[in-house]
This record gives sequence, structure tokens and C-alpha cells, in this order.
Amino acid sequence: MTVLVTGGCGYIGAHVVHALHQAGEKVVVVDDLSYGKPTRIEGSRLYGMDIAAPGAGERLAEIMKAEGVDSVIHFAARKQVGESVEKPLWYYQQNLNGMLNVLIGMRDSGAKKLVFSSSAATYGVPPVDVVPEDVVPMLPINPYGQTKLFGEWMARACEEPYGIRFCGLRYFNVAGCGPVELEDPAILNLIPMLFDRLKKGKAPAIFGDDYPTPDGTCVRDYIHVVDLAKGHVKAVDLADAHIAALKYLDRDERKYDAFNVGTGEGTSVRQIVDEVKKVTGLPFKETVMGRRAGHLALQVGCAVGATAICLPERQLDFDTEIVERMRIGRIKGRNHHIIIVAEDYGSAQEVADQIHEATGIDTSVTILGHIQRGGSPSAMDRVMATRMGYAAVRALMEGKTNRVVVSDNNIVTDIDIEEGLAQSKDLNQCLFEAQQTVAI
Repeated sequence: MTVLVTGGCGYIGAHVVHALHQAGEKVVVVDDLSYGKPTRIEGSRLYGMDIAAPGAGERLAEIMKAEGVDSVIHFAARKQVGESVEKPLWYYQQNLNGMLNVLIGMRDSGAKKLVFSSSAATYGVPPVDVVPEDVVPMLPINPYGQTKLFGEWMARACEEPYGIRFCGLRYFNVAGCGPVELEDPAILNLIPMLFDRLKKGKAPAIFGDDYPTPDGTCVRDYIHVVDLAKGHVKAVDLADAHIAALKYLDRDERKYDAFNVGTGEGTSVRQIVDEVKKVTGLPFKETVMGRRAGHLALQVGCAVGATAICLPERQLDFDTEIVERMRIGRIKGRNHHIIIVAEDYGSAQEVADQIHEATGIDTSVTILGHIQRGGSPSAMDRVMATRMGYAAVRALMEGKTNRVVVSDNNIVTDIDIEEGLAQSKDLNQCLFEAQQTVAI
């Protein structure tokens, strides 16, 4: 069997490539190397390309034919939730075009088995604690999760006309590494963030200790990346008949074509912090912050059109997400930039100094004690406009027509336009009574 792995130089992809090599399979890797390292793939044939680019489907078909590819594991995608909220259209372009081109390549080359790197983000906020694969409704709450769900739909639609057998693996929270050279250097998730703060001499921060959990901190299902890699090998090897699970894609009747990948057990943030303290032996004292330490910064950044928002909940890549954005802004004629630095992200002055050193642009720092709402449109008006505009575009992407976007008790949704026009707006009795009282 010859397996094509898109994004095979990345963190999870490289572990799967390693597992495939151990299983004796021939592996071909396609990667644009924006994050991946070619040293990770153990001599596999590497093709450097952006699978979301125009004409990538035809190029993938050529590669698959030349290499005799019969199975594809598709990882290549943008994967940062926060970034997807900031740049939704770019995420749709990258992730959906990437899946489209993979499917075109498989259709034109005759490759018949596809394992798709999906995500538990497809579920959004499910109505149950333990989520089955067929839970309804599935309403992802961010563009990243939406692209993964759309990708599943696209692959599923190709099964009957093109004979492509599809299996989607919905990950929960991936952690750890196998061989140390396959570790993930990006500081985007809880465990790397903890060690990064300790390395910098800072105490780890826990965001929120008032969740409805045993210790009050957020609980997530963590799976080790090696176990995940083994899951992919089993999924793609279903034609082999060596392991019972490998037979699944060859069945004429398959109850599911998507599977959750996790342990089924949750681990809280505090438990992980305590385990890090135990393993390292460092006598640190963690800082407990509110659930949304970056909430105000995000609101302000959205309202003023900030170039970048530095949040403690999300690690920015300084070069690509600050410096590069400023450079592109200058080319487009923008002569100023606003960078919002949230509480506990770090020193605003240090961020300003880094920007000046990297760009030569003069910087100044303003520390806001409070924000006054005045002016029209206000900051909240701007935030609401952003939310409603995003909701309108999302409705169009879902194929909805004759809808109107509304805000009901600060929840933005869409309703049938005729239903909206037929509604009458009642007087806010509570507000009226309050006005009458204070007017006395």
C-alpha cells in the first residue's frame, strides 16, 4: 500500500508518517512547509506545494498516479481557532479549497481510500456531556470547526459518484510526542504553554476556577499523539485485513464514517498544572484569573480594527501575526497600527520594543485604566456590527436565503425575513418603570 499524507511534516502528520513506516508502508508526503519540518518524515518522498492553490488538484492527481497512491490521509489545513475567528474567509479558502483539491486528485488518479483529520470542534456546544458521533445538532461555533464539518460533507458526497471510501477522525485534545524530534515547537496548547511560562520564569495562569467541575477548572479529554497516530494507521489500513479495525472501510455497510478519537475521560486544567508541578519539582504558585482574561482586549481590538490582539489564551506568532501584518498594511497605505495587549499576556512596553526592533516603526504605549463608552458608533456598536456581519456571511455559506440577522438578548442569530417583518417590538416595561422611578 502507498499512502499519501498531506501535511505530513507537521506535528500529528509526522507521527502518523513514523507509524506508517513502522508498519512497513510506503509513504509520500505533500506539505507547504509553512509549519512542518522535512527532517521529520524519515526519507519519505516529499513534494512541496500548497494544496489550497489553484491547479493543486491536478498536480495532486499527477503525484498520486506517479507514486501509485491508493490511500490518502489528509492533515494539511489551518488549525488555530482564534485565528479562524479573526480571518474566517481565509480559513474557508485554505481548508475548503485544500479538501476540494485532495478530492479532485483522488477522483482523477483513482485513489479510493481517504482518512480525514477532522476535529471535535465540529460539535460546537453539544447538548450532552459524552458526545456520540451521531449527536444532533452539530453546530460548530467557529470557522475552524465549520471547515472541518464542511470537509466531512465534501468527502461524504464523493463516495457514491467516485467510489471514494471516507473515514473522518474527530480529535479531542492532542498532547505529547513519540520520538523527541517529532515534538511540536508551537506554543498553542495548554501543556506547551505551561512549560513555556515556567521557562520564562513566570507562574502558569489558570483561566477560570468557577466551572461546574469537581475542582472548578475547565475539563478536557486529552489523547497522546502516538495513540492518535496509531488510530490513523488503523483507519487507513482497513484494506489490509490484519487488524479487525482495518477492515472497516472495505465493508459495504458502514454504520459510521466518522469516529471520535479520545480517551473518554476528562482531565482538568488544575490536574495538569499539579502534574507539571510534580514532574518538574518546581515550587511555583499558579495564578488564577477570570475565565475571559482576554475578553475585554478582544472586544476593544474588534471595535477599533486592531492589527493584532495579544491574548493570554492564545499564543501569537510575532513574525507572521504582527510584523508581517504591519508590513502588508504599510504596502496598502496604512500609516498607523493598533496593537492590543491584554492583561497577563506580558509587558506592553516589551511588545512595543520588539515591534520597533523588528520594523523600525516608532511605537508608543498607552495603558488604559478604563474605557469610556461615548461616541457614535460606540465600541459596543462596532462589536455588534462585526458579530452580525459574520453571522450574515455564515448564513450565506450555509446556503440560507431570505433571512435576516437579529440580536435577541445579545445572542446573534438569523430568522426568516417574513417572520421578522411580522414581529412587533413591545415596549421594554422594565426600562420604562426604571425611567419613571428615577424621574421622580
